[in-house]
Amino acid sequence: MNRKGKIKLLIFLIISILAFGEKGQYIEAVSGFVQIDFEKEEFFAEDGLKLKYDDIKIQANRIKKEKDKNELKAYDKVIFKQGDNKVEAESIDVNLDTKVAKITNGKSFTDDVYYGGREIVAKFPDEVEATDSYFTTCSNEREKTHYRFETKKLKIYPGDKIIAYNTFLYIKKYPVMWFPIYITSLKKKTKAPLFPKIGSDEKYGKYIIWGLDYGRDAKYLNGSIALKWSEKKGLLINSLENSYEINEKSNGKLILRDTFLIPKGDYEKQWKFQWTHKHKSEKINLDLDYKNESTNTINELEADETGDKETSKEKKLVRAKIKSDFKKL
Repeated sequence: MNRKGKIKLLIFLIISILAFGEKGQYIEAVSGFVQIDFEKEEFFAEDGLKLKYDDIKIQANRIKKEKDKNELKAYDKVIFKQGDNKVEAESIDVNLDTKVAKITNGKSFTDDVYYGGREIVAKFPDEVEATDSYFTTCSNEREKTHYRFETKKLKIYPGDKIIAYNTFLYIKKYPVMWFPIYITSLKKKTKAPLFPKIGSDEKYGKYIIWGLDYGRDAKYLNGSIALKWSEKKGLLINSLENSYEINEKSNGKLILRDTFLIPKGDYEKQWKFQWTHKHKSEKINLDLDYKNESTNTINELEADETGDKETSKEKKLVRAKIKSDFKKL
């Protein structure tokens, strides 16, 4: 039998042992030489093995099937892929029924964030939990990061948020700040930045913006808030967005922007508030859009556009739009 035939026979034997009889489920050798321990149901290849099971792909030098269980253990240069998620690890245990992966000394990447940990439990694509872990935005090599968060316990909800417990912020190798709990957003359109945003402009002078998420899957409190400290204007709410749901027919959102908490110097208080609410049922459709903002925010915008510094004597501007349909009453 030629080399190609031997590899095909080997693949067939492995498939039989692992009981991967369904279409799209297989294990194969990257190289032509594989060691097989039939008693332990363990396979080894110096150039690696590749396994595919539904949406799971694993590459490793060693792969072992647990006896009487639909579980696999892979170790030695492991690369685990599930959907868009990729993990590099020392070893990994995967339950092929639940698709839950238990990872040892792994690292990965999601939503522009690099993370890793001594132990990781991955329930892709919904949730990742890690212990003795870290996360950062600058490098996937823990010791080469310019800054990172070192945390005892880390929860990641891809596309949503990060929750970290007992966390230190490191600048290179030096710890500079401790947080008992740290929560931040991974949402693409969030106004609450993952890490402090530092800048400077003519309007605010030097400023720093930092925010967090709150209320995952909560009915009434679900959103994000970002505070802004400004050299010229003091402390303000840069952005607050809170979504709520009364029931499946009635929901809304509260938005607060550019709102002074502690004005600095002679600056007057300012705010921008918006409330939108929708109610849809068999008999009534109602859309509400309510806005309340200080005129100095509008005057500043007009002054920026026209160069006219004159301000209105009015202190606030209120607008409300209501669309309703009561035809079925």
